[in-house]
Amino acid sequence: MRAFIVAVGVSTILAVWGVAGVAALDLKPTFTEVGSLGGRILFETSDFKGGQVRRIIYNDLWQREEYALFSGKGAQAEAIYAAPKKPRIAMQFLHDFGRIARSFRHIRGRPTIWDNEGEMSHNLGKIRYRIFYLPDKHRSCFIFKSEWGDPADDPGGRAGSILFGYYCARPGIPLTAPIVSSFLVVINIQDEDRPGQVRRSGSEKSATGEAIALIARGADKGKLGNVDFPFRMAAPF
Repeated sequence: MRAFIVAVGVSTILAVWGVAGVAALDLKPTFTEVGSLGGRILFETSDFKGGQVRRIIYNDLWQREEYALFSGKGAQAEAIYAAPKKPRIAMQFLHDFGRIARSFRHIRGRPTIWDNEGEMSHNLGKIRYRIFYLPDKHRSCFIFKSEWGDPADDPGGRAGSILFGYYCARPGIPLTAPIVSSFLVVINIQDEDRPGQVRRSGSEKSATGEAIALIARGADKGKLGNVDFPFRMAAPF
């Protein structure tokens, strides 16, 4: 009888999760580290050809989030892509450029000089960006954000997928709007994960899962990573 009650309880929760807002109900969420060819975020610039790529993927019942780090030839970029795994889920994401910047350890707490802001058309939809400068690192950078795929019938008009992150040129190299645009066009999302790329995986509460999560939250001894990963943006409607 007790087992029956538990089963009914879970079914009831799943039936009303849109009402109760149970996006935080994680049924065995996992973290997975994949190889450089795994994942879905693409940043196909010559800077990163042959460079280092690290990817961590978070999955729960409602959403998939991916953290990716690209580095090479003195340049680096970090990006996060989030998308729902079920119908009637939107991505609730209210971060402006400043808040996005503060979530990445490379920018967090550093003097930041903000420059021009812009927007361009992209195959993912509109992509917005803002150029900034890190004087203590002598680095020109830009931050970017794109939201697309609005779920039908969502009364909030929210996005179905979100991609955001930053790129920093090697020290001493300036960035202008035309140069930023040339980088943005090589950022993309592929439809599926490539097979055979899983290195290790673990549930959120396991030692393996926690170790994998720490790579995304504080890679390179705390100098890189995103302190808020995973953002858990899934919002049922």
